Amino acid sequence: MLTRLFSREVADKIDANPIQTQETLKTDGRSHGRPDIYINTPQVCAIVEVKSDLGCSTTEQQRWSFSQEVEATGYARYLEQQMAAERWFVFLIPRGWIHQEELKHHLTQPRLAGSVHFNMVTWEDLFCTIDESMRLDPFIGEFRLLLSKRFEPIRIEKSEVNMLLNPEVINAVWKLNRIIKLIFQKAKNAGYAVEWETSLQEGSYGFYFKKGNAYLLYFGCWIAFSQKVRHLLCIGVADGWGEAVKKRFTDSSPYETITFADPKPHTMSWVPEEDLGDNDAAGKIWESIQPIVLGIAPPNA
Repeated sequence: MLTRLFSREVADKIDANPIQTQETLKTDGRSHGRPDIYINTPQVCAIVEVKSDLGCSTTEQQRWSFSQEVEATGYARYLEQQMAAERWFVFLIPRGWIHQEELKHHLTQPRLAGSVHFNMVTWEDLFCTIDESMRLDPFIGEFRLLLSKRFEPIRIEKSEVNMLLNPEVINAVWKLNRIIKLIFQKAKNAGYAVEWETSLQEGSYGFYFKKGNAYLLYFGCWIAFSQKVRHLLCIGVADGWGEAVKKRFTDSSPYETITFADPKPHTMSWVPEEDLGDNDAAGKIWESIQPIVLGIAPPNA
């Protein structure tokens, strides 16, 4: 991943030991701020500033201008003063960050040409650099899972575009989306605590029924589960909530229940196609799943 932030030659000169976070930078007793990530070796001196929100702004320390105050204390000025042959100032940002063009202006001032290398890398690009071999490392696997919640990019293949352009297919997708939203609204109107969950990593679109801060019961479209059982909509609980919750789920479900692991085990049921074909599909499904919901996450008083 370091090769995406810097060059391969620079990445080869860095190991984990010189990587520090929130390190206060000082020269001649003067503070230059605390960058998010600081790397300092005899050959490489690098600062990485991390932005995760599209609207997060830059600070004075992160910008470059010809102001005497900023020139004396900013990160770019600090890097100019270092002796390492490789000096890098890198921004890790989400794609579409609203200050991207402003930052480009500050980081391409001719004053620093040839002195400090600048780079801007998106979280989405960094995510794509994690290949299958890297995912075998437990730490990197967890890091990728964390990134996927916000930054996993989506690509629609040409064949998939052609399929979606079929009026029957796009209409069916709209109907399924509408049914999930209507059931969400019915649950909310009935006083249940519900919260949307769209997980790119798990390939799901639906919502959770909550009890306090616990996300106990999921309802929606979970692609991996749908591919296994050949049904579109599902409802279920994570086995991690304990045997009592699992038992309440299986005892109250009007549908068949099975164990499904992807990767953590869940106890799941699915909505039969005849319920989807009802004249009021959302109403029919809500009536069917309400006993489950009542047993797992009763409505707020």
